Amino acid sequence: SMVVPGSFMKYANANFTSRPSEAIDYYRLIVEVKPQKLVQFQEYINSMGYETNEELLKSGKFASLLQAILAVVLLLGIIMIVNAFFGFLLYLQLIISRSKYELETLLRLGYRHKKLIQWYTNSIGFILFVVAAVALFILFVLQGQVSGFVSTYGFEFPATISNVVVLTGTGLIILLYLIFYVSVRKQIYRLSLPK
Repeated sequence: SMVVPGSFMKYANANFTSRPSEAIDYYRLIVEVKPQKLVQFQEYINSMGYETNEELLKSGKFASLLQAILAVVLLLGIIMIVNAFFGFLLYLQLIISRSKYELETLLRLGYRHKKLIQWYTNSIGFILFVVAAVALFILFVLQGQVSGFVSTYGFEFPATISNVVVLTGTGLIILLYLIFYVSVRKQIYRLSLPK
């Protein structure tokens, strides 16, 4: 829907309708407003003396409040993910540091650096895959539950996971794996090169 001047509508009806002789009085207009512009729209409506469906405006305010809450939850989630990532990276470095003697012994016995790096990165890859699979399953179940719950109150909520979420998660897992690979490679070459 679009707000246009009344003169524009009269001209369009007079020139482009199949029944130009009929006079039409307009008494209702449907307008879609972005949630962040809802307050300005309400002020404009009040200043012009128009009447609105207050229930729809309340649901719009509720939707904007819900978006703000989701943004805060997203920020907290990102902070937790970054914190967990650095914790896991430090734990990985500690494991390699504690295994210094064993790594040097394996290298003296003829194991190649690449073989040791491959063992660590395969373990990390398996852990990341399991965590991603469990997270995807939980997200899938929660999405269906929340969709059913919210739809009973008249709100639209997708019942399936968005492709953007799956692609973002996959990209994040690949990025984490590459960072862990570089870290392990650097640690093993630094700690266990022959003197």
